[in-house]
Amino acid sequence: MYANPDNPLQSSEGLIKNAEFLDKNHLKTITLPQDKLVYTSTGKSVMWDGFYIEASVYNNEFTDNRIMLHYFENPVFYLSPDKSETPANIPDELFVDMKFNQRDLQNLVKYGNFKCRF
Repeated sequence: MYANPDNPLQSSEGLIKNAEFLDKNHLKTITLPQDKLVYTSTGKSVMWDGFYIEASVYNNEFTDNRIMLHYFENPVFYLSPDKSETPANIPDELFVDMKFNQRDLQNLVKYGNFKCRF
């Protein structure tokens, strides 16, 4: 369920969505399109504002955990050109530049859990 106690939300697609239980700490669900989630008082999209979600495991009894979500723009990735060749048996560095919107970068730094996996 999408919620915002300070400024109620509405959506033409409904605020309650089904979720798949993965384990005691994780649920998998869909996200409403950004333009469909609007403030009840103004009818304007939440755009980049934070909003809260809650979960219900039994009937319509929802949690009160205030889990905050933000929409974000996908970053742009650039591979830095490597002008030298390295033999296959020698490790080489691969530089990846990422361009984030400044607003999204602030949220990533504040709320992110950065991991790099190969």
